[in-house]
Amino acid sequence: MRRRYLTFEERGVLAGFKNRRMTFVRCRQSRDGGARFEALVPNWAGESASSHNDMIMPWTALPNWCPLEGYDRVLFDLITAQFERYDGYIDPILMHEIRLSADREHGDPNQREAATLELATAERDLQRSLLEVVALFGRHVAERVQRAGLADLSGNILFTLADKSPDELRQLVRIIATAVARNAGISGDTLRVRLDRTAEFASPICSLVTSDQMGTVGYLSRQFRRVEGLHDELRFFGRDQPIELQEDINLVCANTMTFMLYAHARAEILRRQVLDEKSYTSELEHQTLLRGVAEERIRISFALDGWAQHATNWIQSQGAGLQGQIAAIGCIMRDMPKPPMEVDEELTRVKHENGSMAFRAKQVRELHSWGTNELDMELYARVMAGREDGKVNA
Repeated sequence: MRRRYLTFEERGVLAGFKNRRMTFVRCRQSRDGGARFEALVPNWAGESASSHNDMIMPWTALPNWCPLEGYDRVLFDLITAQFERYDGYIDPILMHEIRLSADREHGDPNQREAATLELATAERDLQRSLLEVVALFGRHVAERVQRAGLADLSGNILFTLADKSPDELRQLVRIIATAVARNAGISGDTLRVRLDRTAEFASPICSLVTSDQMGTVGYLSRQFRRVEGLHDELRFFGRDQPIELQEDINLVCANTMTFMLYAHARAEILRRQVLDEKSYTSELEHQTLLRGVAEERIRISFALDGWAQHATNWIQSQGAGLQGQIAAIGCIMRDMPKPPMEVDEELTRVKHENGSMAFRAKQVRELHSWGTNELDMELYARVMAGREDGKVNA
């Protein structure tokens, strides 16, 4: 997708069809007041990265352009029903739920198994999200309560304590809750209810919000890790490639970097809101927080939308040799989501607020090392670790 859109909504949401001709079709509300909702085919008939010819048609005309069969027909009907129910509204989180429903009820055995696993993981995310939020508050109040170890508290530590030392877990939670509740001017029971709801709302993006280094809690957190993995793999692959291919890879990586920075910026806004104890002092304040969580997780879902498919295609291309990998990069160049202008505006805001872009250390090093042939040992280690994770999860 090479055209520059103003907003994520104008760019649309990836549908997720299986037909190769339809792989990157997006859907959105109508822009011109005609048909209520539309299909957008990125870079239609484009043969190069410089094409700007996204094709737009009424959503209901899509089966006339490309016949839909089996799973794709079911998915099309489910999306159409969603459009009708919510007057054309769609976002990547709703689309994720629609695809899960299609996979579970109408997918092949592998799709049904993956959907079942995803639903089970979502249940686990709800449980882990609360631990991560409590750990986040533990680090936040560590200096205030002067309790050794709280500054390094993590969800994994709490999860381990829940299994091996429940009494110690309860003591830690009590210390944290007392400090937060006292500052918020509410009872411990009220705080517990509001933290439960906060963790539930934040569950899809939990690791991003709580800065969990593993990045495994919340399906959007896991999507972020896939984008990060794609970014690392492409940077590593491009080290020994001809300059023309390196330039293409750098363009893709500039895009992935932009989306990752945007997602981090939105997550940082949300982290500050979650840690603001005023957000728990009254039901009105807490409802404002929950609305903020819901809005930010949608913005983050838009930023990551479509990249998981490119990550999957890249992984699959590695079995096809060098030419297969080059073809996969060409596909990304043609169809990758381009940052809408609202992303630039957000990153400009972050730059002005912080004095400089809030790059993580490794991202700064990457940008400084672009255009050199020097082996980045940290990048090498991350890529190797990512490949080992992939073997474990396969």
